[in-house]
Formats: sequence, C-alpha cells, structure tokens
Amino acid sequence: MTDIPAAIREALIPTPCGCPKVTLERVEVTGAGMVKGVTDTEGRPEDGITGTSGYGSVLTVGGQRIFIPYATGV
Repeated sequence: MTDIPAAIREALIPTPCGCPKVTLERVEVTGAGMVKGVTDTEGRPEDGITGTSGYGSVLTVGGQRIFIPYATGV
C-alpha cells in the first residue's frame, strides 16, 4: 500500500478554528473569469476559467484553488 503524500495528509488535518482545509464548492460561471457560488451575491474572480457561461466546481486544498468545469449537459 502506498503512503499518503505529506501535502494531502497536512490538508486533511483539522485546523484549530475547525475550518476545512479541503473544500469543493459548486459554482456558476457568470462572466469571463468570474464565478458565483451559493453564498455569493455577485461573481468573484477565479483563475482557470476559459468560457463565459456554464457550471463547475472550485476545489480548495490548503488555500490553493482550482476551477473544474462540468461537461456540457451535466
């Protein structure tokens, strides 16, 4: 069995404030480079967005964020 990489182990350790280090948030693309999540009242900038409409998720691991687009029709 392979050991879990240190970066993943670190990200899974609970923080003192109880805030998660790993999150996955569903978002709507509202414009070029902008997304809107469930708790947002307007779009916010996000790297990695190439289209101007659609849906996806923002994965956050230890403060690093990545946009993951959904396939068309999902």
